[in-house]
Formats: sequence, structure tokens, C-alpha cells
Amino acid sequence: MKNFFLILGSSILLLASDAAARTDYRMQQQKVSNWVADTNSYASLRLSAVLSAGNGVKVTYTPAGTVLVTQAALNAHVIWYDKDHPTNEQTIPMQKNGQQWEFMLTAPPQAVMLRITPTAGGSEKLKEIVDDNNGDGYLFPVYAAGKPLPFAYYSMSLLMAGRAGLKKDPARELIYLKKEIAVNPAAETLFRSSYFNMLANSPEPDDKVLLLRKLLAWKTSNEDELTLNQRYFQFLGERHAADSLATLLRKRFPNGIFVREEQLEQVKAEKDFVQKNRKFDAFMKQFPEPVAKGAPDYEYTGLYQAMGSAAIENGASPEPYIAKLQGNRDRVVFFAKTARYYQQRQQPEPAMTWARRGVQATDTTASFGEWDAYLTLASLYLAQQQYAAGIPFAATAYAHTKSKEAALLYVNLLVADGKSAAAQALLAYAVKTGKASVQMKAQLKKIYEKAGSAVPYDQYLSSLLPPPDTNLRREWRANMLHETVTGISLKDTSGKTVQLADFKGKIVVLDFWATWCKPCIQSFPAMQQVMQQHPEVVFLFIATFETGDALKKVKQFSREKMFPFRYLLDEPLKGESNYKAFTHFRVPSVPYKVVLDKSGVIRFRSGGFEGNDDALITELNTMLRLLEE
Repeated sequence: MKNFFLILGSSILLLASDAAARTDYRMQQQKVSNWVADTNSYASLRLSAVLSAGNGVKVTYTPAGTVLVTQAALNAHVIWYDKDHPTNEQTIPMQKNGQQWEFMLTAPPQAVMLRITPTAGGSEKLKEIVDDNNGDGYLFPVYAAGKPLPFAYYSMSLLMAGRAGLKKDPARELIYLKKEIAVNPAAETLFRSSYFNMLANSPEPDDKVLLLRKLLAWKTSNEDELTLNQRYFQFLGERHAADSLATLLRKRFPNGIFVREEQLEQVKAEKDFVQKNRKFDAFMKQFPEPVAKGAPDYEYTGLYQAMGSAAIENGASPEPYIAKLQGNRDRVVFFAKTARYYQQRQQPEPAMTWARRGVQATDTTASFGEWDAYLTLASLYLAQQQYAAGIPFAATAYAHTKSKEAALLYVNLLVADGKSAAAQALLAYAVKTGKASVQMKAQLKKIYEKAGSAVPYDQYLSSLLPPPDTNLRREWRANMLHETVTGISLKDTSGKTVQLADFKGKIVVLDFWATWCKPCIQSFPAMQQVMQQHPEVVFLFIATFETGDALKKVKQFSREKMFPFRYLLDEPLKGESNYKAFTHFRVPSVPYKVVLDKSGVIRFRSGGFEGNDDALITELNTMLRLLEE
């Protein structure tokens, strides 16, 4: 069966039961509900009347308490939306009137929602400063005949999913969609999947009850809908309903989606290669791959790649499975993965063969190409001390991806080949543009000091760094939370029970991660640097949603990566597809950080990692210094 997380979206779902979490969530819902009751007013920005097409309204902005309070000239960046896209954008100068700023607006035809962003600066000499209402945005529905237009609140809900630079806010996202359904009942059918996902994602028990009630009342004979309902029931721990639907699906649709995915998982899970092949052949006979309408089916692609890898591991030929891969990118992924398989086993010859095959198959004209084969081949040349041979492949990968992995590999090859000046120039550019990792800065320091200079390295580095964001501290102070949370205990990798309450009197950073989460691991060098800068702070790295033997995987990761971290293991909740700490701290996805003050109160939350080590280090340092004041 498909992984339920993938069906519901790229983020892991949250289903919380902690009383404090529910209280905080209800407070947020009430906050949004209060605003919804007055849909033309925020604390800092208000309209003279509700918006309606063709009618002008006066907008009044009061910058006191915002990042724009000291600015001498202000503009309003105005975006009008239809159901799910911006349709019109304009920048309007504001006029000062005492302590307030004003301008006029008229809603254009077709617009259902308005977003206003007060700004200052934005010239070549002055960086633009933006007031986005602490990441919530200033959003307004457009009305007609005294009612919000259809899809006005839906459009607002979409932005609360973390789009267009706004922060992800599940409580606001759900309440806007509920409001849409209340004024436009047809929206429930149109957006049922999103709506049900949000209800499942909510820590509010009433939302879970509402979802179950809707699932039980949903009368359908449609296979897709029955299959989705079965997964919801299973995820929510309603085993009887889930099992009943599973039996029904097997009986009514013996060649349907549910049975296909059950058997697909059985093929993947089989360890014996002979049996695995038999199950694969039987599966393909019963469920041949559908004719691709665009991109190849990702489930079949994954199956072919898994079968090819299993063949290699068992000394068989992977070619029959490679032949089934329809996408060029998918073949390159398999070739590079196989090259790394042999590289890890200290078998350079087959590793080089597979890497070269991947390079030959790489489409160098694709806008979003797959460059793993180039990177793997370059790393093999580096390991074999054939530096000049590896440089072109690393250079090509870096030119196309600008990734830190490619940059560091390229730099290491350049240095090893005696081209330190070129390496330093590349690293200096990365620092200037804010794209240098911790490892890249360490390499830059090594190159710079080896070359010799009268200017100390720290002074040289400071000259490269972009100017600090003076508004960051103010923004994080404005965004400080005050979420109470009850105690919780988890075990570390040695089996010792760790009580969060034992750290009262200290600031605690909880980093939720997983061994399968690439962005999580990419953020660890930056996290290590922050740890070293703040020895007085407790850092706990909670491995959650691990598959298989979690303890074994985390221990192996710890041995291989050698980060000086204290790892805790999240615990599966009995009867639910969820985890103890993940639920307790209302974590929406990984990577995710929760920062608690010395009283054990949650003061900051931060999700995701976009690859910018400097940004993460600055963000966490700002949070910790605010709490240490």
C-alpha cells in the first residue's frame, strides 16, 4: 500500500491529543475566528468598508509596533487573487496622515481576495523592508450582495499552507477552508481531499470527530473514494472500519487499486530474491504498467529500481528491470545509485562503469536535470587521485545545480590539483551570496591561511559576508510564542530514559529529524556550529517516523556521521500511525525545531531547511540570545 504520508501530501500529518496543545490550538482558532467576524480589520491595517467589485475603499495603515515604524516613505504591494492564482499586482504609494498612512483601492472584476503588503525601500541603495503581519499576511475577501465571493476564503486558505512567502499556519488554513464551505457548500465536494487532510492534521478532537462523522456518512461505491476512506480509517486508528473496507475492496475490486498496492508492497518486502522475482512476475501479469500519459508511473518506477538493486545485491543481472524504466532521469538515478553501491564496498571498477553509464545517459539540456552520476564520477576520480579527470564533471554539476555538495566536491578537486586560487574565488562568491555551508567556510579558511595574508581570516570573512538583517531580531521577538507543554520522556540510543522536565532551568532545542530526511541531515553541520557557540543550551535530536529498526538505524548514522549530538528515539503510539513526541509537540513535518525557555515553555518553532547554513545559524542564534536576555 502507498505510504499514507505521500497520499496526504509531502508533509507528515499531525494528529495530536495533548491537552495543552489542544488549548493552544483552540486559542489560535479563536484568534482567527475573531478576525473572520471583522473581515476588514487588522490591528495595523484596516479598510473603510468591506471590499466589493467596483467600489473604492480607503486603506489605513498604522506602522506603530511594526518593522516600518521609522520609515519616511511607504508603499503598498497589492495582489488580487482569483480562486487560486494572482491575477493583478500593483505598487501604490501611501500618503502620510499624522501617525497613519492611507491610500485608496478598488477591487477589479474577477478578483475574490486581496493581499496587501506594506513596504519601504526596495531601491538599488536601500533593501526593501516588508511588513507581512508576522508571516500571516494582510488578507481580505471580496464581497458581493453582502456575502464573500465563492473561493475567497479558499484562496486565503491556500496561502496559509505556506505559499507566497507566508508562514505555514495549519489552524488558520483549516478555519479559512471551513469558512469557505460555510458560505459555499459546493466547496466541500471540490476540495474534499484537502479538507479531510486538514481535519486529520488538526490536534483538536472535535475535528477528528467531524472527520469520522463525514467518513461514515459518505456513501459511495467509487473505488478511489473507498480506497481513500480505508486509509483515513486506518490512519485514525479505526481498525474495524479500516478492515471492513479492506475486505470490501478486495472482494469488489480484485484487480483494483487497493489490491494492486497491497501486492506491490508484498513484492518490495520479500527478502528472498527467487521468491521476490516470482511475486514480481505475478504482479506484472495481474497489474501491467499503465500506458504513461506524460510522466511514467512513479510506483512502477520505484518497483523496477528496487528489483534492479535486489538483482545486483544477489549477483543477478539488473538489465531486465533497467529496460522497463521509461524515464531517462529514472535510469540515471539507478545508474548513480548502483555506482555508489559499489563505491561504498570499495569496488572502484564497477563503480566507475556504472557512473560513466549514468553520465552518458544524463540529459544535459534539461532545466531540472539529474546530476548524481556526474557527482558520483567526480567523487570516484577524487578518491583515486585523478584530480584533473574529475574536475570537468564536478564543474558541470556545479554549473547546473549550484548545490553545496557540488561546490565542495569541485573545490576539493581544484585544491588537490593545485588550483587553490580558483577554489578560493568560488568559495568567496558562495559566502558573498549567502550560499556557503559550514564545510565550505572551513575549506575557505584552510586555503586562505595556507596562502598567507596580512589580513586575519576573520576580518577577511567579515568583508565577504552580506550585511546582517537588522529586522530579524525584531521579527523573532514579535513572533515569540508562549505555549505551555506537559512533560514527556524518551529513550536515548543507550537505552537511558530522558525526562524533559530534568532540563528545567536551561534553554532546550528539540530538533525533529529522521535518517531518511535529506534536509534534516544537511542542516546538521550548522546545528553543530550553533551547539558549539551555546554550550549552556541543551540540544536534543529526536529521530521520528523511522522505518524498520529505529535504534539500529540511528546508531549506525551516529557512527558514520560522527556529530556530537544526543539522539532520542520517538515512540510509535499504540493503535495510531503517529509518534509520541511528534504529536506531543505538534510537529507538522521534518526537519522541525522547537525551542523551549528555562521554564519549559515553547517560545519558538521553525520548520524546514532550504540549504542555507548561515540563515539557520543566524536564526537560532537570534532565538537563543532573545531567551538569554
